[in-house]
Amino acid sequence: MSEIRWHTGYQMVLVPGAHDVDKQLTKEIHYILKNEFKMSGVNIVTTQRDNPKTDKYHRKEQQSHVLGQFPVGEARHDSGKATLSEFTNKEAVYFITHPYNHSLNVDVETTIAQICLFGRTIIKGNYGVGQLSLVTPIGPYDLNHSFKRNRGEGLIESESLPWYLERVGKSGFNEIITITSHSSKTEEIAKDLGIYFRDIDAFRFRVPSGQLGPFCYEQPGNKRRRNDFQEQIAKMIPFVTYLKSISEQKRDNIYIAATDEGSADLARKLAFSLWDDDRHVLLIEKERAGAGKSKIIGVDTQRSTASLDELIDKTIIMPDDRRLSGGTTNDLAIDLKENYRVAKVIALIPHDMSYNANFKDHTAIDELVFLETNPNSALRGKNDRIIRLPISTTALLL
Repeated sequence: MSEIRWHTGYQMVLVPGAHDVDKQLTKEIHYILKNEFKMSGVNIVTTQRDNPKTDKYHRKEQQSHVLGQFPVGEARHDSGKATLSEFTNKEAVYFITHPYNHSLNVDVETTIAQICLFGRTIIKGNYGVGQLSLVTPIGPYDLNHSFKRNRGEGLIESESLPWYLERVGKSGFNEIITITSHSSKTEEIAKDLGIYFRDIDAFRFRVPSGQLGPFCYEQPGNKRRRNDFQEQIAKMIPFVTYLKSISEQKRDNIYIAATDEGSADLARKLAFSLWDDDRHVLLIEKERAGAGKSKIIGVDTQRSTASLDELIDKTIIMPDDRRLSGGTTNDLAIDLKENYRVAKVIALIPHDMSYNANFKDHTAIDELVFLETNPNSALRGKNDRIIRLPISTTALLL
């Protein structure tokens, strides 16, 4: 949504899902678009009555737009004509929701039903909406990591992903916006279904300011940078900004470790953000050391630019796209500290998808930095080692 540039009169509607966290995120996005991007044509249409006590006495066609959840697997959509008229001929409608909500005692199937029910309502009403977008902080692939998923029940990622995306496409959505998606399969399947998949990289270290318009510039045509230009850009690259903030004085003490093949390119990207080259990168090789345990057996010498022998008294950055149980990361951190005398281990992870409150036992991790994308993260308690970036950062990325 932040790629609107200088189209400040762009007519769009933001629609939150049925949960309070959806409304909070929607309000943050609305504030940013109105105040940072100077967009006068953006409005929120809520999915719950503002005043249910008085609204229920109105005639049906005058009642508010309501998207509710009831028994498992059932979604209800009550729509008054007066409210739905707000969608007429809008250039874009954004439905903003957190499908990942198992801790709210709502099956993910129910939330998917709500998403699709809203889309079908818009299409059936023939309101002339140009673009219908699903905005979901955690991507469709990670739709069900929970106790239920751990038992092999419910939706399984690789099996259910095509079904989910097909339902979204058939319900009229032609765009999905998310942050640091785990699987490239999502984009491939979405493209085949005619859905544009916009995956915002939380680890990016550059952002084209020309796409940000009033967020960075004083005048149309991107003339005259704002006085806070650099600060604004820093907000758009949260993990790199955090990394630079801790490395300004001791940048040579920072090393970046990829713990699997999927994070290898990510480690190099973060190295370039600090040094403009890929120095101090280690691609760790590990093996199982018993049930649920891992240990370091070396590094990929062909692709690493540093060795384990260099790590004495250094700070190790361990980036990944998501945290599930966190056990492997902690095991490797223990190994790094005990056998290679590492001073500090920092994990940078956009999505914490844990459902076990076990971080208190992961004492080898000195800092865990992550985005506010999962309102039901097990990392809800107070802990000085946990750095949860504010929901405004998530809203700005989206």
